[in-house]
Amino acid sequence: MTRRSFMQASAAGLLGVSQRLSATEMYSSSDGQLTIDLEARPEYRNIGGHPAQVLTYNGQMPGPLLELRAGDTLGIRFKNSLGEPTNLHFHGLHASPN
Repeated sequence: MTRRSFMQASAAGLLGVSQRLSATEMYSSSDGQLTIDLEARPEYRNIGGHPAQVLTYNGQMPGPLLELRAGDTLGIRFKNSLGEPTNLHFHGLHASPN
C-alpha cells in the first residue's frame, strides 16, 4: 500500500465514505521536465451522505500526483479560483522558488 492510498483509505474511513473521494490524475515528467496547468477551486461533493464544499486542484480531491526525478524541472501555470489568496505546497519535493 502506498502512502497516498493509505491516506485516501484513512480519510474515507473517517468520513464514512466507502469509495475514493475522486479519481486522482497522475502527471509524470518527460525528458527532465513537467509543465502542467493547475487550478485551485471550490466544488461540492457528497461526503458521508452529506453535501460539503471542498477545495480542489483541477476539480480533484486529493489533488493530482506529480511524479518527477531528481534534477527535473517543474513548471506550474497556476490559476487561483478560490476568491482568496492561497499558496502551493509539496510533500516529498525539495523545490526552489526560482
